[in-house]
Amino acid sequence: MQLSKAPFRSSTTRRGRLRGRLALCAVLGSWALPAAPDAAPAPKQFTAALSGAQETPPNASIGYGSAQITYTDATKILCYAVSFAGMGSAEILAHIHGPALPGVAGPVVYALPLGNPKVGCIGPITTDEKKALFKNELYINLHTAGLPGGELRGQIMRIK
Repeated sequence: MQLSKAPFRSSTTRRGRLRGRLALCAVLGSWALPAAPDAAPAPKQFTAALSGAQETPPNASIGYGSAQITYTDATKILCYAVSFAGMGSAEILAHIHGPALPGVAGPVVYALPLGNPKVGCIGPITTDEKKALFKNELYINLHTAGLPGGELRGQIMRIK
């Protein structure tokens, strides 16, 4: 009779070794993996309703528009989606202006592209621009050939 040269292993011993190896892997794995970063805060939301009545001075345009804006504090990036309709003539310029309260003209802060809709991002914005944004002191202005000073304006307001 010939004996096998393979060592004798019971199923209990095999399970014990497997559990030990899994435990060791779990401990080593927890050291090797970095801790999950905290979730980034959600972007801040803003909106603007554009009309001729908000222009400085107000005008009788039947045009209208809307804008959805987000600001991400970690990157200091401002993203926008602006659409409009019913303007009396062709768009020639588009800007974000400020700081300025409603009814008050302010300097150009950022140029926006021509066309409808306008979708994009700008930045990083400065600390002063961020302050104006959070104080509702920035506005979108769409200029046309018929009203080169501005046909539609919309104050950018934070959504709480």
